[in-house]
Amino acid sequence: MSTKAQCNVFEENWIRYRDTSKYSIFRALIKTYWKEFSVAMFLNFTQMFIQVAIPVNIGLLVNYMENPEGEDGGLAFGITIIFSYIIINFLNKIIEEQASFRQNLIGVKSYAAMVSIIYKK
Repeated sequence: MSTKAQCNVFEENWIRYRDTSKYSIFRALIKTYWKEFSVAMFLNFTQMFIQVAIPVNIGLLVNYMENPEGEDGGLAFGITIIFSYIIINFLNKIIEEQASFRQNLIGVKSYAAMVSIIYKK
C-alpha cells in the first residue's frame, strides 16, 4: 500500500475514533499500521531470544577452554562452539538492523500521516 493510501486510511480511522475515544490518534495508528507493528515486534522478540543464546554459547566456550580434552569431543567441539558463536552473532546483527529499520519506517509513515491530517484542515 502506498504512503498516500495509508495516510487516507489513517485519516478515516482517526475520524472514526476521534469522538469515541480519548486516545483516538493512538488507536488510529494501531488500526492503520498493525501489520508493520506486528512485524517489528516479532523481530524484537526474535532478537531477544537470540541475545539469550550468546551468553550460553560463551559459557560453553569457557568450559571448553578450561578442559579442552574433556568428554565433549575435543577440537571438533571447540570449533563447533566458535562457528555457532559467529553464526549467532551474525543473525543477531541482521535481525537487530532489520528491526531498527522497521521501527524507523513505522515512525516515518506515521509522522507523514499525522502531518497530512494537520495540513488538510
